[in-house]
Amino acid sequence: MNATNDLLRALGKAATIFPLIFKPMISIRGSGLRIVYYHMIGDKEKEYYTSKSYISVDDFQKQIDFLKYNFQYISLSNAISKYYSGENLDGYFTITTDDGFQENYTDIAPMLIENDLRATIFLVTNCIDNKNLMWRNKLHIISKKIDIINQHEAAKACGDYFKINSIKKDESLLKWSTRTWPMNKKDKAADFIWDFSKIERLDSYLEYHKPYLNTNQINELIDNGFDIGSHSKSHPYFGKLTYMELCDEILGSINYIKENFSNKGSNILSLPFGNKISDKNKSDLLKNYPNDFKSILGIHSAINNNNDPKNWQRDLFELDYHLSIGTFTIIPIIRKIINLFR
Repeated sequence: MNATNDLLRALGKAATIFPLIFKPMISIRGSGLRIVYYHMIGDKEKEYYTSKSYISVDDFQKQIDFLKYNFQYISLSNAISKYYSGENLDGYFTITTDDGFQENYTDIAPMLIENDLRATIFLVTNCIDNKNLMWRNKLHIISKKIDIINQHEAAKACGDYFKINSIKKDESLLKWSTRTWPMNKKDKAADFIWDFSKIERLDSYLEYHKPYLNTNQINELIDNGFDIGSHSKSHPYFGKLTYMELCDEILGSINYIKENFSNKGSNILSLPFGNKISDKNKSDLLKNYPNDFKSILGIHSAINNNNDPKNWQRDLFELDYHLSIGTFTIIPIIRKIINLFR
């Protein structure tokens, strides 16, 4: 993996040094709409989010410059409209963010506005107004505040209480939760570990740090041309949900957005973790709620985006600058190869 990343970084560096040479490769026609996604940017790391998915303000500006040079910007909602009108989306790009962190308001939006760009912001609706902290973000904080011995003591107590499989030796709380936690217990299990760890009251933490956007900020962003969409109610792994649980997570989030905000993107969904819904559950969802979804976005960027917007895929852009550009550059070629074998 390191050798592959080094090769992609070298490719990305070459693409930025010789943009005229690489532009035909980057924007191969037939590749479809390019959708990039972020969670957070900033120059100061937050303890509730992983440093692996954190890019600097400087790198964000460089990425914007790269995208504007190689592609034409379009909002996601306009791209969807163009698709359903039968128009070609080759050569276009759009920007999205997930989770609804406050950095959308404080860092991302001002830079995009300055560059005459906008983004679609996908919200975890249970966290709007800092009413809660997403369960994995709680585990990030706990992992940074207490040592591994105390983490495992908390995990053992949690596992015993909720009848969850035991944590493995040297396994992190995050890996343990991904491997074993039933999604209908994830929030209570994370709260149990938080309380067991005796860090501080969660409501006090949220009041002080304010990780997420509040309603006023979201409305201001909408007034400034940003779209919002659903990223579920509580950010579960969709593949681990029953059909009824899936409906509650998705439709509950979409309905919250419709009831609380005036926005044309309320029927756009980005999948938490890019986690695939089972084919049957997705088919039933679209059949039973045909008017609630204009687009469903995943993160498998190698798949061509010339198909239905309910299967559109996004490009991860929260990597270091040259790695993100190198990966982005090679994706159109991969898409072409995949199409040859279809």
